[in-house]
Amino acid sequence: MFAKPKPVLGGRGVTLVELAVTLSVLTILSLIAAPTFSDHIQRARIRAAAEALTDLFVLSRSEAIKRGSEVSVTTAGTPRSWCAGASDAGAKEPGAMAGPAAACDCSAAAACVVGDERLVVDGTDFRDVTLANIGGTVTFDGKHGTLSNLVPTTFHLAVADRYRLRVAVGATGVSSTCVPVADAPISGIPPCP
Repeated sequence: MFAKPKPVLGGRGVTLVELAVTLSVLTILSLIAAPTFSDHIQRARIRAAAEALTDLFVLSRSEAIKRGSEVSVTTAGTPRSWCAGASDAGAKEPGAMAGPAAACDCSAAAACVVGDERLVVDGTDFRDVTLANIGGTVTFDGKHGTLSNLVPTTFHLAVADRYRLRVAVGATGVSSTCVPVADAPISGIPPCP
């Protein structure tokens, strides 16, 4: 009723030599690809850290304008274990002038709140990315969103001593990210002027 399957003529398995050659080629290809993949991961980490810092500055500036009171962004920690957090001047009485925004400790769970939202960038989310400007504070004016002291500030990020980015906040309060000219380029991010 059922036909018996015919054996395949010349059908054989893989020899040990063929298997060894295939594994050797795969090993060589993976050794070539590993450094490139590692570089890609490092570029992605530093780019994400720079974007998070820039987003924090942009949001803090817009909150200062919206609330009509100062908002400060403070960095804290160590270069390898850093954080940045924003805090506002607090609630003000109608018609009263808002006080200055106090620096916050971004490592404290209940600190760095603007309105009802905690605004913190945690450097441990970006493994191996270091921040050079620890303890710096940027304060946005509540009327125009400019820096209160009108002094531009630059934050330096690095990963594995290979890739570096600058996150700058100009006197007008506008944030930008760039790659220092002498450093390795990162696609999509312009070189610093």
